[in-house]
Amino acid sequence: MTAVREFSRPRRSSVSVVIITYERPDHLDRCLRQLDGQTLPPHEVIVVDASVSDESRKVAEHWHDVTYVSNPAGRGSMTNSRNAGWRVSDGEIVAFIDDDAFAAADWLQCLVSAYEDETIGGVGGRAVRSEFDVPRVTRHVGSITPNGELIGNFDTLAPGPVDVCHLIGCNMSFRRRLLQRVGGFREDYPGTEVREETDLCFRVIQEGYRLRYEPEALVVHVGGPYVRGNRFDLRYDYFAARNHAQLLVRHFGIREPMVRGFAARLLERATSESLRSLLAAFLRLGARIVGLIAGLVGGLRSDDRPISNSRSMSRNIALRDWLDVHQVDGSDHSNGRPDPLPL
Repeated sequence: MTAVREFSRPRRSSVSVVIITYERPDHLDRCLRQLDGQTLPPHEVIVVDASVSDESRKVAEHWHDVTYVSNPAGRGSMTNSRNAGWRVSDGEIVAFIDDDAFAAADWLQCLVSAYEDETIGGVGGRAVRSEFDVPRVTRHVGSITPNGELIGNFDTLAPGPVDVCHLIGCNMSFRRRLLQRVGGFREDYPGTEVREETDLCFRVIQEGYRLRYEPEALVVHVGGPYVRGNRFDLRYDYFAARNHAQLLVRHFGIREPMVRGFAARLLERATSESLRSLLAAFLRLGARIVGLIAGLVGGLRSDDRPISNSRSMSRNIALRDWLDVHQVDGSDHSNGRPDPLPL
């Protein structure tokens, strides 16, 4: 029988930590271990699990102090899981972390310290891919441009706390009374559910509160396996554009120049990237055609070319096979991008 583990005591804060998880029991176990070592232990830890298997439930049950909530909505119910978590919490502050985000030892302490200011309604922190990442420094964090694009930069080690207009979902917290007042997260951002946290942040600001980015509140967000497809595939592109447009129209109105600016910028970048990709494909194809011709000519001129017609035919077939393997077209996007949309 596996021993039941308890979180460090005594509990001195009134922070409820909500972890949302789906079919990543190993990540969940590491996330819980990191929370166990907090310099400011949480009041409670709530795991909301949308998994089909029982593995994540078994991990959560190894911890005596963890409240386990099953979410039957299953895959693609991240927002629903967040709402289920904070609604069963009773801490004054609710901190949200993903199962593949691992908190530094002073994570909660850094988040909570900002709430001494009563005008602060939400606090988020820094998220890096690796603890060995070299930090960038900028004050342009968590903002929005006049053409509706979001600036994240949530991996930056800003020179001190910064007021922002949105936070990153894997490392954010809010006063519980504010979550109650605004009704929590809206669940009508479909698909990848991108922008659900931004929508909540905007509503907190509309209630007259400020949001704070605290760079010392660090998590290592390793980016676990994606639920469906690749992290940045066409499906992600579609929902990123759809949900962002919904966000802007909902909060600024359809006639707002920001909405038109976003649409124009999106189409401009999409067109530019398509043309660049097409041009690159033609250049690659042209280079290979020229190389093929030069190689054939060189082969015909070389002193050691085969005399036998059968050997010559065999060598030409091999060359055509090589071209078939290496030829690319304009649909190749293997280089990828850090974000499929300039948002």
